Amino acid sequence: MLLAVAIRGYRGSRIGSLTEAQ
Repeated sequence: MLLAVAIRGYRGSRIGSLTEAQ
């Protein structure tokens, strides 16, 4: 399930960046 983990990590980092930007 490495694919799912990679997607979660990617989306998580994206959401974190958006949150910090706001």
